[in-house]
This record gives sequence, C-alpha cells and structure tokens, in this order.
Amino acid sequence: MKRVFIPIIFLVCAVGSFSQTIIEDATSLMKAGMLGEAEDLVNRYLMQDPINVDAIMMKGNVILNKYLYEQQAQASLLRNFVEDVYDVGTVERGSPPIVVPDSVAASIERLWLAALKLDPEREDIQLGLCQLYALSLQAQKLSARMPIAKQHASADADLPIQLANYARYLGDRGDFDGMIAAYQQDYQLFPSQTGLLSDMAGEFFFDGKLDSARQYLRLSLRDKNADQTVLGNAFYLGSLLGDYDSALSAIERLPGADHLLYDGLVKFVKGEKKWQKPLEKYLESGPDSTGTALAYLLLADTFQVNLENYLSLNPLDPGDAFKILLQEKFRETGDFLPYFNAAETYCFNKCYTRADEAFKLLERQPNLDLETADWDNVNFYHAWSLHQLKHYDEALPLFEKLMKSEDFYKKSAACWFIGKRHFDLGQKVKARDYFSMVAGDAALSKYATFCWEYMGVE
Repeated sequence: MKRVFIPIIFLVCAVGSFSQTIIEDATSLMKAGMLGEAEDLVNRYLMQDPINVDAIMMKGNVILNKYLYEQQAQASLLRNFVEDVYDVGTVERGSPPIVVPDSVAASIERLWLAALKLDPEREDIQLGLCQLYALSLQAQKLSARMPIAKQHASADADLPIQLANYARYLGDRGDFDGMIAAYQQDYQLFPSQTGLLSDMAGEFFFDGKLDSARQYLRLSLRDKNADQTVLGNAFYLGSLLGDYDSALSAIERLPGADHLLYDGLVKFVKGEKKWQKPLEKYLESGPDSTGTALAYLLLADTFQVNLENYLSLNPLDPGDAFKILLQEKFRETGDFLPYFNAAETYCFNKCYTRADEAFKLLERQPNLDLETADWDNVNFYHAWSLHQLKHYDEALPLFEKLMKSEDFYKKSAACWFIGKRHFDLGQKVKARDYFSMVAGDAALSKYATFCWEYMGVE
C-alpha cells in the first residue's frame, strides 16, 4: 500500500517587520518540503545581517522543521497500529509523535535565546521556546519558561490554551508527570481557568490514577462560574468514578431537569428512603426524553429489582452515567448480565481500574454457569482492560483462553496480543508461532492483519 507523506510544519510566527520577506520566503519553501533551500536562504540573509532577529528566529525554525520532516518521512514507513478493541475497522493511525533530541533542541535554543537578547519582547519566540521544550521532552524548562512567556504575551494570545497544548505534547510523547507539572504551572499562572483542573482530572482518570482524578474533579467544581464543559466533564467523570456526590453537584448546575432523574437513581442505588420523590418531580417537569420511560418503570407499583425489570430498563439507553447506576443496583440480583454490562461499560469508557474490579467480582460469583460466548466476552474485555493498565502478564492467561474461540475477531486479537508480548520480550520465534495462527486470514480482522505484518519483522 502506498503511503502518503504530509509534512508537519511547526512555526514560530513572527510579528511584522522590515524583514517580513525572510519569513514569507522561508516558510513557503518549508511548506513545499524544500528544507535545504530554506536553510540556504536564511543563511544568506544572516550573512548580510547577522543580528536580524527575524532571520535568527527563522534559522531555528528551519532546523526544527528539517529534523521533523526527516523523522516524519521515516516514521511514515512504520505501521502505527490501532489496537483498541472497540475500533473494529481502523487498522492504523498516523505516525507517532516525534521527539526532538537534545542535540537538535540545543542548537535551536541557542539561536532563539540569542534572538531574545536582541529583542526580549518577542512573544512568538518566547512561545517557540515553550513549544520546543515540549517537543524535546524538557518538561522542567517548559514549566520555567511559562511565566516568562506570560510576561510578554499579548492580551489576545489565548495563552492558557496554548500552554495546555504544550503540556499535552509532553503527554503524547510519554511524559505523564511532565505533562501534569506543565498543566499545574499553567493553572498557577491562570487560576481563573478552571478548565485546566477539569483537563487534569481527565488525564489522571485515563491514566488509571483515580484518587488524583477525584481530587481534581472536586477542585474544578469549587468554581461557582465553571462553564458547561467543565460541569459536563465533572458529571461524566464523577459517574464513572462512583463519586456520585460530585456528579450530582455538577449536573444540578447544568440546564434541564436531568439532575432530578440522576438524584433519584443515586438514592435508589444507595437504598435511601423516599428515593421516588426526585423521580416524581422529574416527571412533573414534563421532560421529553428516554428518562421519562425510565422513571415510570421505576415508579410502577409492581416494580422489583430482578432480571426481568433490568431487561425492561436496559434497552432505554439513558446514557452511560445513568446506565452505570442501574447496573450497579441490579448487580444485587446476582445475575450475569448486570455484572457484565457494568464491567464492560467501565471498559468502554476507559475506566480500566474499575472495569478490572468489576470483572473480578463477576468471575468470583458462585455457581456462575455461562455459555462459551459469554465467557469469551468476559475474557476479551477483561484482558483488554488489564492490557490498558499495563498488567500484560495478568492479561495473557485470559487471552490464552480465547485461542479456542469461534469468534475470529477475538481469537485473532488473542494471537496478536500474546504474540506481541513475546515479541517485545525478545522471544521472536515464539511470537511468530502465535502470529502464524491467523496471519493467513489477514483480510478477516485487523488483528490478523497485524500478525501478518509482523511475520517478517526482525
């Protein structure tokens, strides 16, 4: 398959000046992939005027983009597989983020710091250094440069968002702690930006650090002026974390009457008296949603917590935050379906720690007599949760159980994940034994395609 290479151009955007031609000409050459010509052009300008700030700035831009262009061209030849079990049809994504090495970063840094000595007010170069430190995984330098960048930022720079993007560059390149440190510095500089707390809560959540996620979730809700994005994130994360008080606090501040439905469900799950009252008020508000049918079912005189009623409620699909509450309550029945649906919902929403806990509770249920297809689903999603938690060796026995599955998607996934684990440990002969089991049917699933691709990798 032919690969299309599209260059990524990172630019420090300069203010207008008499040497605007330098910027325009060099930028045009870089965008055309003519990095050598751009470098020659900038060098000629510098020979004529060695203290021209724009020329010095563009020299750093050329070095940065020349390195990124070369690395991206190489990276485009490598497969970057999408392993996500829920993304059935997508085989690969774009090239992985490139890390600028210290040697390249240092040469650019020297140029831009020299330019700032000539013109300390250059906002574009201040931000360029922030970007450079993020791309080169220099988290401490990024955090130290942020307050300086703020001193020189214009009012319309939207600086908190730009700095948050640089923090995410670190996370994208595998430096989680550096990313959080940069986020924290951003928030320290802009304490009114509650969205940064919400972003950090999400980052902790998806990294499996649930206690920290709860902490930042609650901090984000302290702002009386939190916007709907922050409140929506808090409701979503609070529900997944089981922090129902925070979730309720968030949804109460959002438009509509859904907070009454949620309040009733929380009280229902907790076994509180008068849990029906919020649901009755919810119906009185005249909502036009699936929540209406849900409330009527729960309030029916004949309602009981049993599998029959669970099956009646389940198709209503009121949204994952509400479904989780119902699944948690109906696990009291001891039936397989509420247990499995709760665990799989956590898995789907990337709450892998809670998914692991829920699957283990399910697997410990007494007298659990399941069909083979049900066991395949349990093993598949539990193994994926463990894989995402980086508990690779704990996931392997579950993947092994799927080797006999009649579901080729699951079987091929098992061959891939087991084989890739052996491959990463240097056990390449053993890895190929697993890859070869499905590689001949590469067209039947993306995992079989992965196995086929790796058969010849050394």
